[in-house]
Formats: sequence, C-alpha cells, structure tokens
Amino acid sequence: LTGKPPVGQSCTTPPPPPPPPPGVISVSTMSSLQSAMASLQSGQTISIQPGIYQLQPVNVPAGLSNITIQGASGNRDDVVLRGNGMAGSVAFGLKVTQLSNSVVKHLTIQDVSQHAIIGDRLTNVTFDNVKLQNTGDQLIKINPDGAGNSGVKMQNRLLEYSTIAPDS
Repeated sequence: LTGKPPVGQSCTTPPPPPPPPPGVISVSTMSSLQSAMASLQSGQTISIQPGIYQLQPVNVPAGLSNITIQGASGNRDDVVLRGNGMAGSVAFGLKVTQLSNSVVKHLTIQDVSQHAIIGDRLTNVTFDNVKLQNTGDQLIKINPDGAGNSGVKMQNRLLEYSTIAPDS
C-alpha cells in the first residue's frame, strides 16, 4: 500500500486464513492429491483447490465410508483433472471401489482414454456437480459384480463430448 490509510483505519496485514477443519485435507497439486488419497481414511474430506491438474489416475482406497472428494470452490469448472487425450496413456480419472455413504462433487474429469470415473461395489455414493468430458470409452462406468451396487446417484452433472475420438 502506498499513502496513508483512511482516517480511522490502519495498514495491518490481515490474519492468515484459518486452517481447514479437522478431517479436511486441502490439496493444490497432483502429487499432494495422490498423497492425500493414499492416506485417506473413512470420515475425511479431500478438498481440491482451483486449478488444472495434469491427471495421473486417482485410486480411492477400497473399503472406506463417509468420505468426500470435492473441488474447493463449489464450481466444477474451477477444478479440472485432465488426462492426455482420448487416445492417450491415462486410462481413467477416478477409480472408486467398495465405497459407501460418500460424495464426489464440484470437479471436472476430462481427456482420458477409457473412463472418467470407474467404480464397483458402491453403496449410497453420489456424484454431484461433476463434469465428465472427452473419454475414449464410457464417461462413467459402474461395474456390475456379485456384490452389486446400490444407491449410486448422479445429479447436477454435465456429460459431454466436445471432440471426436481419433480412430484406433
């Protein structure tokens, strides 16, 4: 700041933002997202800061419950997990297995060679305010198996192809 502050005000540095609440892991790089995912436990939230992340497939540890994976801003266009194209080497964006009572929200997954989201043995899992775009196979694939899936919901979503996959 230059000059004098208005009468009755002082020039002080604002306090830093408060730390995230317990159980919320804030990430801002692909490597910090991978690390947070590897140590994720039931009841925790991963909050991804706005940005474009060069995607490496993200595996949610199996057997968790009551987790949230979310874009921090609440705007799905602010957090983009981007692979290297519909014919590229990144096969999927997010893999969820044996997950219950959980939410994935406020993010975009795009440009992968197979599926933006792949899952199986899901119970009461909601995908909310997600954009899945430009995949070489299915945008979202929920595998059937003997254990089955129940209560899987997608809401407030955008599923789109804005380009055509190259011939194989």
